[in-house]
Amino acid sequence: TDISSLAISNVIRKRGANNITSLNLSNNHKLTSKTGEYIGQALIENASSKIERLNFSSINLGETGLLRIIEASN
Repeated sequence: TDISSLAISNVIRKRGANNITSLNLSNNHKLTSKTGEYIGQALIENASSKIERLNFSSINLGETGLLRIIEASN
């Protein structure tokens, strides 16, 4: 659920938390645009994150969630 994405985003947000290099949340149909917002914002707040690959296949991030992920990747 989006609550689990919030917990993951709290880990990503922490400075020095470099243990996550890939994140695959595919095919979890309970996730919504909030997931994109949470994960994207965490990546924006921690520009030194080591995440190199994100996978959201079959998840409807909506416009808001998708834009936050795109903003974070730039």
